[in-house]
Amino acid sequence: MGRVLGVTVLLGGLVLPVPAERILVAPFRNVSGPVQLDWVGEGIAEGIREVLAGRRRDVVSRDEQEEVIRALGLGTASGLSLASWLKLSAEVEASHLVWGRFEVDPDPVTAPKASLRVQARLVETGRFAGLREFEQRGPTAELSRISARLAREILCHGPEGACPPEQGFPDAFPGVRFEALEQYFLGLVSPAPEVKHRHFAQASLLAPEFSAARFEMGKLYWAERAYRDAARWLERVAPADRRHAEATFLLGLARCHTGDYAGAAEAFTRVARLAPSPPVWNNLGVALFRLGDPRAFDTVRRAAEAEPADPDYQFNAGYILWRQGDLAGALERFQAALALAPDDETAHQMAERCRLGNGHRRGDLSGEGLERLKEQMGRREAPPNFSRLAP
Repeated sequence: MGRVLGVTVLLGGLVLPVPAERILVAPFRNVSGPVQLDWVGEGIAEGIREVLAGRRRDVVSRDEQEEVIRALGLGTASGLSLASWLKLSAEVEASHLVWGRFEVDPDPVTAPKASLRVQARLVETGRFAGLREFEQRGPTAELSRISARLAREILCHGPEGACPPEQGFPDAFPGVRFEALEQYFLGLVSPAPEVKHRHFAQASLLAPEFSAARFEMGKLYWAERAYRDAARWLERVAPADRRHAEATFLLGLARCHTGDYAGAAEAFTRVARLAPSPPVWNNLGVALFRLGDPRAFDTVRRAAEAEPADPDYQFNAGYILWRQGDLAGALERFQAALALAPDDETAHQMAERCRLGNGHRRGDLSGEGLERLKEQMGRREAPPNFSRLAP
């Protein structure tokens, strides 16, 4: 997946690569019995991710984790064994795995007052060793605080060994009431979009400043291609939230799809400052091109130079040059795109236009709206996923 590996270690005569320091947090297994409590295990894991990411640790996101689980055909995250999680750790190149269990007593009807006991293990995946165990207890209503205490233990004993003071250490979701967190985590573990929508909406109603719930609502509307609704939720994700850069990236895409290219350029410019990457530069270049901004080509070219193996960046650069009347320069770019993606029929057609000297003509709809947007930020490798802008 393109990450830089560290040193190697010997294990039973085999030389194994030790990944760069990256942490995978598995949902905690429910050993209480009632399946309606499974959300607690996801809540603990998400709380740990929240704290570690806030401390600038490289944590595998829940979305990436779910994507790899689907790709490997491993079923659902809650049912995976430790062996499966170790396999998953190798796939996402995580140096450490957090894996554990929880139990709630008594009956889940009294969940906020029930006693929650969490046992966590920290495994150094490269050596299949370095196992450390932690335990935290408290009322279920203090799930956010319990998750934060577990995260602090991981910080103290994990890859960097930097132990923050216990006094004043913040909750995973400070200020968010338990009922809102419950709705949010229920939304995360629900498979049906309409059920997710109901839980995230309720979480947002119970905690209007809860940015994580806003972000999930925005993603749901984005998946439904309800771009105006998506934008209304995504633009409300707070700058301090760890999801802010991704939310702003999706906001830029939503604005592109609704024809608000000035707003899209503003959003992508912000993301380029927060989390620069080729997909961000590409999308910014597309928005600038739609605005007639002369910086469009150089912005797309920056993406192409940073990631020369991606045919979409070459295509976009060629398309902008073609629209500007530079047929020779455009042909060179289209040929570069075809060298990377020989079956790209649109690139073939555009290259042929350049060879025949057929430039852009006003009113020719076949040459309109061919720009390619990237729908993933590109912080890690992902399958090509782009859309075409409507003319």
